[in-house]
Amino acid sequence: MAIGAALLVIVLFGPAVEEFVFRGAIFGGLYRLGALFSRRMGGRAEGAARFADRFSFLGAALLSSAVFAALHQSAVIIPAIFLLAVVLCLLYRRTGSLLSPFVAHATFNSFTVLIIVLSAIGVSPP
Repeated sequence: MAIGAALLVIVLFGPAVEEFVFRGAIFGGLYRLGALFSRRMGGRAEGAARFADRFSFLGAALLSSAVFAALHQSAVIIPAIFLLAVVLCLLYRRTGSLLSPFVAHATFNSFTVLIIVLSAIGVSPP
């Protein structure tokens, strides 16, 4: 029973909440704010708008991903979590939906749980 509850939290509820907060609120808010600011500073030219969009995405993705990685509180996995978070931001930007990053995040967590379980029962090395 406890293992099932832990799996639900780690594989479903955790990714759902984290995607809503980190990609939906933090990344989305920073991205829109950066795009608004960049457009006002850069004018209406197509090249300037494209640069503003890329710059806004990069800043929002790096900042929200850094916060996401830091809040996982494990120095060993920070680079992997940071990279995952940037990819999740890219998925969200390309699809415009939180469903894609949620599925990717849940899949990532599923593989992590599987490795931990296999290691615990002695099937794979720790």
